[in-house]
Amino acid sequence: MAMGISAVLMVMWAKIRQAVIMSYIASLLRKYIQPYGAALLSSERVYHALHTLNGLPRQICRVTPVVEVFLDRTDPYSQLVAQVLPELQRRFDIKLKVWEVSSRADEMFPEAGLWQRNASHDALSLARLYGLESPSSDNMPHFFSSLEEGEVRRRQLGHYLSAMFWFEGEWFWGLDRLDHLERRLLAIACQKNTQEDVVFNRTCQKTFLGQPGDVVDPSRPLKFYFSMRSPYSYLALERVVVMSRHYHIPLDIRPVLPMMMRGVPVPRQKKMYIFHDTCREARKLGVPYGRVADPLGAGVENCYALFDYAQSFGKGVELLLACARAVNAAGVHSDTEGGLKRIVAQAGLDWESARLSLKKEGWRQWAEQHRRELYDLGLWGVPSFSYGCGQSCWGQDRLWLVERWLLGGK
Repeated sequence: MAMGISAVLMVMWAKIRQAVIMSYIASLLRKYIQPYGAALLSSERVYHALHTLNGLPRQICRVTPVVEVFLDRTDPYSQLVAQVLPELQRRFDIKLKVWEVSSRADEMFPEAGLWQRNASHDALSLARLYGLESPSSDNMPHFFSSLEEGEVRRRQLGHYLSAMFWFEGEWFWGLDRLDHLERRLLAIACQKNTQEDVVFNRTCQKTFLGQPGDVVDPSRPLKFYFSMRSPYSYLALERVVVMSRHYHIPLDIRPVLPMMMRGVPVPRQKKMYIFHDTCREARKLGVPYGRVADPLGAGVENCYALFDYAQSFGKGVELLLACARAVNAAGVHSDTEGGLKRIVAQAGLDWESARLSLKKEGWRQWAEQHRRELYDLGLWGVPSFSYGCGQSCWGQDRLWLVERWLLGGK
């Protein structure tokens, strides 16, 4: 009897050990294959091939292109989108289908209260930028579908935000991504005027408004709240470094832990939307992106520990740039010694002395302090910026606003 039980236990142990080994092998394969899969998904060739594929039903049936719009009456960004719908209809030969939505899943909005307060302030800035009326529910159209239908349709198409446009397999958020939709419509030649061009591109300028040194107070630092895992932080880092050097202002980068390392889950649906959105934003800005090696966990911790070391040599910016480019564009794993050696070398630092900093934990204190500062500003996510007294904003596509601060509101 005892031998029978022993044999059963041995078989069970063998199966458990096999399952653990297989799980470990699978995780390794996912880790090292991930950058190549991400590079394929993010390629421009695949992006345009999907456009062609998703446009085939329209071409075969020879029907008017349909743009679906999802608006929430209480959402300031939706209130801005509603104002530009007539202009889109005037400029392009399209059919607009407007759906009403309202629900916001908690897992998609971990700080819903802060998000709403920031949205009201931010949307007002956007309204001024484009010469629109202040966000108001009075601006909302009266030709909505019913709320229930809108919720079902949005869920069917696989999204969670309002102020969204959907066109042939692709999502576009608010005024900030309307330029991508305009390019799609121009590409299929449905504009009513042959001289038509992209109009909603004021938040994505590539050049600076002022001359080098043309700032009110060059001694005042620009605070930049950054996360090594955030692809939007990476896009912002590449551009804000250039901006700070252009205007000769000090850049105070304040890294924070990624949300998932703070116990805040990020659903897969949201992660995939962010990935695809970052791909097209990076292409537009000319920033390499796509061969991603997720640094979540030890990869982030290593980069932050090295940041302290790099700062002592005045190379903190160089180190973060090297880390961000490595994990977002080169498929380098920052949780491996080989990957870290490459990153440290690209930052112009010595590996043998840099590696000693990896065991230090002091960065945890300042990462938490930076998070608290962010919340004190009424913000929660990255990238975020703060300059002077009372000037703060969230988003890599708000550098136009940051530049206005630097130029004294010009």
